Formats: sequence, structure tokens, C-alpha cells
Amino acid sequence: MFRPCSLIGLNRQTIILVALLGTLRCSWLLNPSAQQCAVDSDCQLYASQLGGAACIDNLCVAPPLDAGVEAPTGWECVGNNTPVTPNKPLVQLTVTVGDLIHPEMPVSDFVVLKACHKLDVTCSMPIMDNVRPDAAGHATFTVEGGFDGYVEADPAPTLKQPVYVPTLIFISLPLVDDTMNPPTLLISIADLAALAPQAGGTIDSTLGGIIYRAADCTHTPAPGIVAALDHDGPDTKHFFFVHGLPTQTANSTDASGLGGFINVPVGVRSVTGKRAADDQFIATFSVLVRPSFFSYSLLAPQPL
Repeated sequence: MFRPCSLIGLNRQTIILVALLGTLRCSWLLNPSAQQCAVDSDCQLYASQLGGAACIDNLCVAPPLDAGVEAPTGWECVGNNTPVTPNKPLVQLTVTVGDLIHPEMPVSDFVVLKACHKLDVTCSMPIMDNVRPDAAGHATFTVEGGFDGYVEADPAPTLKQPVYVPTLIFISLPLVDDTMNPPTLLISIADLAALAPQAGGTIDSTLGGIIYRAADCTHTPAPGIVAALDHDGPDTKHFFFVHGLPTQTANSTDASGLGGFINVPVGVRSVTGKRAADDQFIATFSVLVRPSFFSYSLLAPQPL
């Protein structure tokens, strides 16, 4: 199977052209005066993203996949995941919310949900608003095919005091059909104060948090995944869930695939995941981080 050149900075159209011209060197498409490297060691910055990289014609180029080398089971789509065209103009998105610590606790009386376009960062023009989850925590939205925005979970307006930390649930893979999103476990404000020391610190209300679920090509939760944030603040802490509890002592995800960050600088943040065993890049997702909010996303291979 041909592997595109994977040169840093190429846009999608250029990558497609390179794929069609697979027998030509990538430098044919670029300014010959531009230099990324002189020797292979100069390419170490890109090596983990490109699956190893060599300096060829002063450019860092990923090596072709070795014939007969197969990806681990469940990861066959990495680097070979093609976009799927939505087959419906409108699709049904069902979001499930529950309590992280007390799964028996119904949350329907405490939160309302709204679906938001990705670029509507304040959700000032929601697609659907004031949707209450049912007793099982399910809330269904009608959105356009290809939707890749987010669902905001806010305190119910009838409450005198909020019970749960406000939450943004990001749909990281564009919806091509009716979809049941993986459950999102909300954190109560009372529990957050007790859990924060387990994650390595206290909570700064001017910053936000991110929780992700690492998954493979089949969207099965994936153990052995590490993730890095694009920008750490001075008090940012990374944690993993082990047997349902956050801890800083683990080095990668357990069977739940859950990990996260607290005290994350606000704005649009990116998280990149790799397999700990072989440093293989699997995915990057971006989320909006708001003060005193948690942002949830799936960390799974995405279409190129």
C-alpha cells in the first residue's frame, strides 16, 4: 500500500497529488531552496508523527510501510482512514449523560443540554436548546449530516445552585448517520473538590479541564494510550483513570481509555494521542476550553 509523503505543512490537495505521483520524490512539489534537514537526525522532531523519518533531498520524509508488516489488531485504519460522506441531510444524535461517581443518580433534574455549531464558541445560536435528558440520561438532537460541533450541558435553570460542573461534549467524528454518542459522565461540584488532589492539584476556576476517551478504529476503549496537550499552563496536570479513579501515578490509559487534564488554559486546545508501546501517532482532536468547564472528546483515528 502506498503511503503519502507526510511532509510537514502540506495541505490536503498537495497530499492527494503526492499520492497520485507516488513514484516521484516529494521534493518535486516544493520549493527546492526550502530545507528541513541536512542529516537524518534533524528529522527527530517529526519522527513520531511520521512513523520514523529520513532526510531525503533536505526534506523529512516518512518511510514506506514495510511489506508484510501489519498494524496491531484494532488499529488497521491508522493512516488509512478515508472520509465517509453523510447519507442523510439530517441525522439523530443521542447524547447520554450520567454521574461519574454515583451512576445510580439520575441527572435529568439537574442539567439541560443544547446542540451547538463548532464555530459558535459561545453557543449564542443553538441548533436545539433546553433539552432535558430522560430518566436514563438520554437526550436526542436533530442535526445536519456531517455535524461535528458540540453539546453543552448547563445547570437546569430551576436550580438555586448548580449541582454539576458545566460541560462541553465534542463530537470529534462528523456524523454520517443516526448516532449514539459514548456516555459522558458528569462531575458534581462537590465531588470535584475531592477528586482534584487525586489528579494532582486544586482547581483554578479561571481555567478549564479536558477529559478524553482513547479508542481504536472500532471505537473500542483503548488501553496503553498517552496524550499530550498543545499548551500547558503552570498549573496544568495530566491524569489517567485507573479502575474508575483519576491518578497521576499511571503512565497510560487503562481498559477504560480515560484520561484528562485539569487547569488547562482557556481557548481552543489540541490533544495528540500515541500508543505507548511503539510511539505510534493515532489521532489529534481539538476542543474549546472555557473557564470552570470540562470539555469531553473521543481520541480515536480520524479520516485524513
